[in-house]
Amino acid sequence: MRATELSGVFDVVRALAATRQPNELFDTLIRALMNNSSASKGCLLLAEGSALRLAAHGERGDQCVNVRTSFQDASCLALPETILASVQRGYVEVILADAAQPNSFSNDFYFVERHVRSVACIPLIAHSQYLGLVYLEDDLHTDAFPDERVMFLSFLVEQAAISLEHARHCENLIKENKRLSLLQSDLAFQRNLLRTLAETFPHRIYAKDAQTRFIFGNMAVAQGMGVTSPDELLGKTDFGFYSEESAIRYYQDEMTIMESGRPLMNHEEETNYLLTGDMAWMLTTKVPLRDDDGKVIGIVGVNCDITERKQIEMELVSRNAELVALNVKLSQAQAQLLQSEKLASIGQLAAGVAHEINNPIGFILSNFATLDGYVKDLLALLDAYAQAEAFIESKAMTENLNLQKEIVDLPYLKDDIPVLVTQTKEGITRVRNIVQALTAFSRVSENSEWQFADLHHGIDATLNIVNSEIKYKADVIKDFGQIPEIECLPSEIDQVIMNLLVNAAQAIGERRGVITIRTRLEEEIVLIVISDTGCGIAEENLLRIFDPFYTTKPVGKGTGLGLSLAYGIVQKHNGTLEAESKVGTGTTFRLTLPVRHRHVEKASGTRTHFVSALAATQ
Repeated sequence: MRATELSGVFDVVRALAATRQPNELFDTLIRALMNNSSASKGCLLLAEGSALRLAAHGERGDQCVNVRTSFQDASCLALPETILASVQRGYVEVILADAAQPNSFSNDFYFVERHVRSVACIPLIAHSQYLGLVYLEDDLHTDAFPDERVMFLSFLVEQAAISLEHARHCENLIKENKRLSLLQSDLAFQRNLLRTLAETFPHRIYAKDAQTRFIFGNMAVAQGMGVTSPDELLGKTDFGFYSEESAIRYYQDEMTIMESGRPLMNHEEETNYLLTGDMAWMLTTKVPLRDDDGKVIGIVGVNCDITERKQIEMELVSRNAELVALNVKLSQAQAQLLQSEKLASIGQLAAGVAHEINNPIGFILSNFATLDGYVKDLLALLDAYAQAEAFIESKAMTENLNLQKEIVDLPYLKDDIPVLVTQTKEGITRVRNIVQALTAFSRVSENSEWQFADLHHGIDATLNIVNSEIKYKADVIKDFGQIPEIECLPSEIDQVIMNLLVNAAQAIGERRGVITIRTRLEEEIVLIVISDTGCGIAEENLLRIFDPFYTTKPVGKGTGLGLSLAYGIVQKHNGTLEAESKVGTGTTFRLTLPVRHRHVEKASGTRTHFVSALAATQ
């Protein structure tokens, strides 16, 4: 190689080494190859997987080489496919001194259609890495690519491959630098965003290492801990700020999170403000802090102060409880009003029926008084006739009279008729007493004035009312002491007694029992004790028997209002109503009433009627 050629080679190598842009490198390579040979056509094809992509195409003009490195459609450029495939497959150059002579590639359609004399196809390899190939052809001269020339061209191709690889590395490095720059910008943005969020977020945000030492905390954490800057938290633990009990609890929670890898989400906990000591509520979330390998290296926590929300919730719960209580009272009032309306109708019906029954009973009693006299007169007359029989001379008449006496059993009639008259009169009198008691109970609203009343008389009247409920179940024992009249609302006290008696009767089972009514005077307090030998009340139910609508009776046997209303009536009278019971033995109610009523406020006729009406329905 001459000195001028060697100098040209160095110039080409320097040009290739100095080129950083791929297209510029492709142009320089094709020009150098065609300028240092007689090739009329040159192509650079780069490997892309198993395919080849045309990167540069040069053709010799009249005075210079024209090179293109940009193609809209490179598929239209024809090349000998068999030669390209051979080089790509074996990475070995193919040199044809005379393509017109028979050779391994003579059947290629490319050579059939075109007049090609010499061909050189050289692989593009750098550091044992196949990058593509260079195709050169001469359509005028045979043996255009002798060995010496091929060696020179291969050297240029090798230098171009190294430069191409270097250019690609530079291009990749530039791209990587751009990517890293974008990542740095993105990281800076995220860092600034996180810093802004952490500092302006109203909640406490912090991070701790595996020993639960603070490695980060925002200003909210610092203020909550009583320090002026988050930096004062770094390296410290909760033991430096909280009580030992609280610090141990937080430490155990965080160690559990790090050991299990499971977060603690939305945990509500009661604590205290460190600065004031006031009670506070925190909504705490703690999650494991992991490194790039997924290993837990600490925790990240967020504390949200929900004290105000909890106070509102507790206030809402309190108000809701008040509303529930008011709704219960409203339901009770509605039920009581309904019972009151029922009572008004029943009272009117009872008064009307009692009035209709009372009149004929009066007639019957009056007639029976007269009839009693007539019977006595007739019996006296029969006695006179019996005395006159001794003076009858006719034996036949005497025998006839004796026969008639035997037929009618006159001695029995004389004994039985007075008994029947007396029993009938007593029965009618009892009916009249019951009607009068019903009439009194139906006039609850007409007697709302406080007055002195005889409790024994009221108890007897009430027993008449509930006799049908008691007489088949129990015997009534009355143990009345010496008690004065008491100042009360008589009809309401009668209703209390009636409720207690009815409950006592209903508590007695199939076996006949005993109901005992005892009255005593203890200083200025009258005591009424009503006991039964019924089934008794379980201890857990005994505390609720005075609650409205509470009942242990079967459906249809009670409304649960009787004892509640009785309790209310007794309280209105400044008295007490207590119950003692033993299952299987019976129940005792103790009722106390003052002899004189303390008039704290004037009784309302409407309220008296309302309570009395409800009690009467029971």
